[in-house]
Amino acid sequence: MTRFAFWDRFAGRFESSGLVIVLIMVKYNCCVPNCSNSWRNSPGLKFHTIPKDKEVRKEYKRLIRNVNLKEDSTRTRICGAHFPKGERMSRNQLPTIFPWSSLKSPKKRRIIFKHDIDTNKRRKLIFDPPEENKPPEVYLSEIREVVNDLVNNVDKLLQDDLDVVDSSTTELHGKESDFEGSDQSATQVKMTHEIEELRKQVKCLEKELRQLKTKPKFDIDEHKDSDDDVTFFTGFPSYDVMLFCFNLLKDKAAVMSRPNFDPNKRKPGTKKKLTLWEEFTLVSMRLRLGLLEKDLAERFRVAVSTVSSICRTWIRFMRTELESICIHWPSKEQIFHYMPPIFKKLYPSLVSIIDCTELQMESPSSLDKKSLCYSSYKSRTTMKALIGITPNGVVSFTSELYCGSISDPDIVKR
Repeated sequence: MTRFAFWDRFAGRFESSGLVIVLIMVKYNCCVPNCSNSWRNSPGLKFHTIPKDKEVRKEYKRLIRNVNLKEDSTRTRICGAHFPKGERMSRNQLPTIFPWSSLKSPKKRRIIFKHDIDTNKRRKLIFDPPEENKPPEVYLSEIREVVNDLVNNVDKLLQDDLDVVDSSTTELHGKESDFEGSDQSATQVKMTHEIEELRKQVKCLEKELRQLKTKPKFDIDEHKDSDDDVTFFTGFPSYDVMLFCFNLLKDKAAVMSRPNFDPNKRKPGTKKKLTLWEEFTLVSMRLRLGLLEKDLAERFRVAVSTVSSICRTWIRFMRTELESICIHWPSKEQIFHYMPPIFKKLYPSLVSIIDCTELQMESPSSLDKKSLCYSSYKSRTTMKALIGITPNGVVSFTSELYCGSISDPDIVKR
């Protein structure tokens, strides 16, 4: 039973007994935006509910233009001032009088054509790539200028469209008016979309320009006068030693294949973003400092995948080319000649000092491999190798890598 039916039955029951029932007026406000009619200032107006018919209700919602409209609520009412005779004559009658109806001009509105705005330069900036020799600052300033002009022209044309009346089209009305309105709306949407594309392009260029100005590419040549800096970044004792090592590799490095180095397959790959010297510096910093690939990518202004490919290729290449040069077992005469005096006195027959070293690695996904690589001494997964040095500290032997669970005596025996 609805609330109103209850009050009707309640009033009829006590009417015969002569009792007078006073009902409290329900407080309604009109749901139309910018309409100030309410039960307080317009007591003579009737406030109508939204019809329950779905199609009619949909039209009500479209005409009322209230985004917060609660059409299912019985408290939502529309006053009679929005109907021609001040009152809704039938349940399905639609309201036609609204506060914004007076803003519509009965006169014809002209069409905005595409040729009203010069779009040649705009389209060139959107679809054509920038010139190779043109600085990014010049290209960015041109785009900003075009965007500002385009926005100003669109605002001006839209304002003129609301004020200027074309007298030659006053006799056209109805369907032709709808056609012109739809064509104008489509043109405005297209121009707005192009403006947004230009703004996105400006933001991308601004971001690239900021990166070029604030984050220059790392260059080891800036530290070539400081041996301490070169040793810190790359591990080489001086810039000259680093350059000497690079000269040994650059001829073969120029034709090595990627992403996986194969000593039997040497051919030029794709166009590289870094020079050979920069790649060699990157790999040296990776080996010396253990920097993450993301960090190196930011330092050298390349992608993370590029850093990964460079490291995998160069490390295998350097081992193949430098292992026989840098690590070899010297003769006894050479060892005794460069042996420190204290060793000559106490250990004259010493030829090598050996020890095993462990390198931390990522934990394998396989449980069996994880168990093999787990080191109880380091409490993590490692790889282990045997290193031998001469009495004066030169590396004279390195073994292959073994799983971290193997013991030092087993590696020595193998």
